[in-house]
Amino acid sequence: MNPKTFAPSLLLLLLAGLAACAAPSEEEPAEDPDEAISEIGTKAPPSGINWSEATLPRGGLDGKVTIDDVAFLERPDGTPVTRDGGKPTVFVLERLGFRALPISNENTGWTDPGIALLLKSTDGGATFETVAQLPGLGYPAKIHLSKVARDRRLETIYIEAPGEHTGLRGGLASYHATLLRSDNGGYAWTTLPGGVNDVAVDANNAKTLTGIDCRGLLKSTDGGHAWNVVTQGSGVEGCEAARLVRAKDPSRFYAVFHIGELGFPTLYRSNDAGVTFRMIDQPEATYPRTSMEVDALDPNHVWAWDFQGFASSSDGAKTFHPHNRGLVSLNEWQNGGPLSNIAIDDLHRPPGAEKHTLWFANRDRIVRWSPESGPEGGQWKEVSRVPVPGAGEKLFITGRTVSPKPFVVVKREGESEVLLRGEFVY
Repeated sequence: MNPKTFAPSLLLLLLAGLAACAAPSEEEPAEDPDEAISEIGTKAPPSGINWSEATLPRGGLDGKVTIDDVAFLERPDGTPVTRDGGKPTVFVLERLGFRALPISNENTGWTDPGIALLLKSTDGGATFETVAQLPGLGYPAKIHLSKVARDRRLETIYIEAPGEHTGLRGGLASYHATLLRSDNGGYAWTTLPGGVNDVAVDANNAKTLTGIDCRGLLKSTDGGHAWNVVTQGSGVEGCEAARLVRAKDPSRFYAVFHIGELGFPTLYRSNDAGVTFRMIDQPEATYPRTSMEVDALDPNHVWAWDFQGFASSSDGAKTFHPHNRGLVSLNEWQNGGPLSNIAIDDLHRPPGAEKHTLWFANRDRIVRWSPESGPEGGQWKEVSRVPVPGAGEKLFITGRTVSPKPFVVVKREGESEVLLRGEFVY
């Protein structure tokens, strides 16, 4: 968890890549009016999805394509910025030339991170422009966009990337960039101290960040140059890594601390904006703890999932109930790929439903979980098939627009990954 430095040679490559990118375009389509934004829970669930493949620029580079992340530009209240009748502004982090190590007890990670391209679309993913080339990023990287008020241009972008090892477990510390910031929409970048996980940008101040490590909640007020520990005490004993889950209520945080050599995930909760975290004592394996999400309206309603399946809590993660009805088989779920293929959806709620729906890219199927009455009510139903061979993962949904759009990354064994953009059918 120590901050990493950025090698001078990589910094030169980074600057060279930036110099090769186009200047920011002066004109963008006008933003949609406020009426183009739908309120939470106001759209009926769709009956299907029509997919088309997005064409991504390669910047003149060769190599297999992998797609790290997709992010949507949002206003301070969380609603997406759209243009031309509901088309969101989309950023994609594409990577060319990435080479992974075979996963085994000795090896985990990658040998060559390749070169990442930050791409931007203002027409809902129909076309993209290259904003920046970013060599030396650890894999996989995440995009964090600052919130943008109406009729204001996006200025601040952060990119967070892991940099623990060069590829071999127990190997030398990585010199790859782990946190970058741009103050002009992605056309020039500053390298920042790394080692902080799950960075988030404050909705009203792009230089105020929160994150987490084994000491607890961290905060920066200078755009990531310096971090202060908010949590009192000496941190979590035996912690090897930490993940942070935020609720809309600024006083509520959930944290998963990975304890011991095997990294057993243990759940903690804070009710005082991260000043203290208390362990939620749960019997082992009573609920999945690898990944979590919190309902947009109710900070006590929590979703959790891992290779065992889904579960939800309505009492602030004290008790959980499984939600696996409708999945073809638990074995297929376990082999279904990484957990980034989950999308929380606050827009499509059945009439009268109090909780959101979920979307899941399960191999070649897109399935939706619909809430029903009762603590274990609800089931998974197939809505669409992925139209290209491969396993669907890394699922994203824009959310509260008059025309919400899903995006899914399709992983193909030994081939380039594909980004599909969809249109919901009602």
